Amino acid sequence: MNTYKNIKQTYLLAVFTAVLITVFNQMVIQYWLYQKNNDSRVINIAGRQRMLSQKLNVFFYKIREHEPNQREALLTTFALWSKTHQGLMHGDTSLHLTAIDNVAVLQQLKALNPHIAFIEHIIKHNTPLDVNVLSQITQNQATFLQKMEHIVGLLEVVSDDKLHKIIILEILLAAISLAVIIFEILWIFKPINKKMQTQWYELTAESKRYRATKNKLRAILNSSTDNNILIDADYKILSVNRVAAQNIKMIWDKDPEEGESIFNYVLPENEAPFRQKLDEALQGKHIIAEKELFITPLLSVWYELTFYPVYDEDGILIGASFIATDIDKRKRAEQQILAQNLKLQKIAWQQSHEVRSPVANILGIITFIKQTESIDENTHTYFMELLHNECKRLDAIIHAIVEQTVELKKAMQE
Repeated sequence: MNTYKNIKQTYLLAVFTAVLITVFNQMVIQYWLYQKNNDSRVINIAGRQRMLSQKLNVFFYKIREHEPNQREALLTTFALWSKTHQGLMHGDTSLHLTAIDNVAVLQQLKALNPHIAFIEHIIKHNTPLDVNVLSQITQNQATFLQKMEHIVGLLEVVSDDKLHKIIILEILLAAISLAVIIFEILWIFKPINKKMQTQWYELTAESKRYRATKNKLRAILNSSTDNNILIDADYKILSVNRVAAQNIKMIWDKDPEEGESIFNYVLPENEAPFRQKLDEALQGKHIIAEKELFITPLLSVWYELTFYPVYDEDGILIGASFIATDIDKRKRAEQQILAQNLKLQKIAWQQSHEVRSPVANILGIITFIKQTESIDENTHTYFMELLHNECKRLDAIIHAIVEQTVELKKAMQE
């Protein structure tokens, strides 16, 4: 039990470690992927700043040429251009931008502030767009474009540097994960596997011994002429030996199955006493009783019913065993012996009482005749008649005794 607990704890620790490393790897990967995605967006928006700067330059020329609706487009484009510039430096949720944290890039972005301020001054004061002003605007935007291209290049370098770090970190995490996996295989899973193999061999051997013991026990039970049924605490059948199964099949025309209620095979009139004795056995008592069971109104069989508790190896009660032993021949023999004893008692009574009466009379007559010196003929005839009658009575008693003795002898021989 302790070995299983130790194996379980070690296995759970290994699984938890593997899961923890996997989760950490994914968190790191997701974080750097987010950073990479954010860098890509920053580079894309920074690149758009170049396009917006050139677009503003075009709008100024269109306004000079008096093309309609160009100032409104100019204002809209400038607002986006300026907002984006501030978003790159300080972050802007509406543009989904986070502030750039690279010092060199920030310094380059701050260097663009005069260029944006120059355009803002022209727009705000509605400066006339003569050739000189347009030339200044063009020069301003060209310088902005050049500096912005440099900034985009810096951003790409920073992004590539982050990617390089991500790759190195992933390789490092993969190496750590591989090392942990190798460690778990060599020092956790391999010992666990060895222990499990040992336990498997032991369980297999134990299972073989158990099956052998079970087969021997079943063979013993099946070779017995007794009905043997093992019943659990819920009155469910756990096992039935061959004789009990055959008798249940004969009476109920059904094969008993494990898990069925034992009361499916108890006659209604016997259910109450059977339950009482079974409950006593489930409480730890040993019960023995004899009962005449009537299979049909004209056919009965005597059984010795035994109920006793059954415990497992740990001494825990798991059920009760019910054994029904056929004692019909013994009970019939006992009943026959009782009848024979009654006949013997009757014979003894006849010998001690009925035989004694005529014998006593005969002895009395003979004694009287011996003591009398002279007996006349009539008296002699009278006494002879008495002797003859008593002898006939004695003979009849003897014949009756002999007949009873012969009957008793025949009964005993049967």
